[in-house]
This record gives sequence, C-alpha cells and structure tokens, in this order.
Amino acid sequence: MPAVRSGLKVSPSALAARLHQLGLVTADYRNRLRGVTTEVCHLLAQHADLHEKRVAAARARRLPLGPARGLYEGYLAGDTTLRPLAAYFDMDVEELRDALEPEPPAATAPTADAEKGDLIFQP
Repeated sequence: MPAVRSGLKVSPSALAARLHQLGLVTADYRNRLRGVTTEVCHLLAQHADLHEKRVAAARARRLPLGPARGLYEGYLAGDTTLRPLAAYFDMDVEELRDALEPEPPAATAPTADAEKGDLIFQP
C-alpha cells in the first residue's frame, strides 16, 4: 500500500473511486481502499490528533448565517433592536453590542513636537 496521507480532505472511498476512474489503481485495489476509514488513514499517517480536531469541528454547533445577516441588517436599518440577534447567538445584548460597536480609540491631544512636522522634510 502506498504512503498514507491525511491532508487530502477526501474520504478514502471517494479517493479510491477517483483513482480507479483515472486508471491509476485496479478494481481490486479500489475495493481494498474502500474498506479503509478516515480514522484509520489518520492513524496510519500518525495524525490521530488532526482527526480528533476535525471530528470535533464537524460536531460543533454552527448557526446558519443567513438569518443572522437578516437580523443584523434589520438592526442597521433601525427596524429592530439587537435583542433578536443576541438571542439567536445566545449572547448578552451588551456583549454583542460591544463586539459589533467597539468604542473608538480615545483621541490624544497633539504634542508641541507634532505641530512642527517631520524635521527631515523641513527646509
């Protein structure tokens, strides 16, 4: 069996089918590859930690962004408050407001040297 790679981000079964379509592997070898799981590929490539990270990412809760975009656009248009968007993300309204509308940096008064300009370009 050739060297095992885990960075292709394709299932062994899909890879086996494509390699067979391209004429790079025989039908028997394709069938052997179909029996290999993604987890086994990661283990053989000594990337078990990468597999665990990918599984965790796949299981993580992800909200559809379409509704969030609509709620945010409604807020920007003044049609609604941030409360529905905060509820959608299960966040506190003020926490969301701080994330969306950070305070601008405090303006600093110019110093006397700043008024003179850059000395390199003065005649």
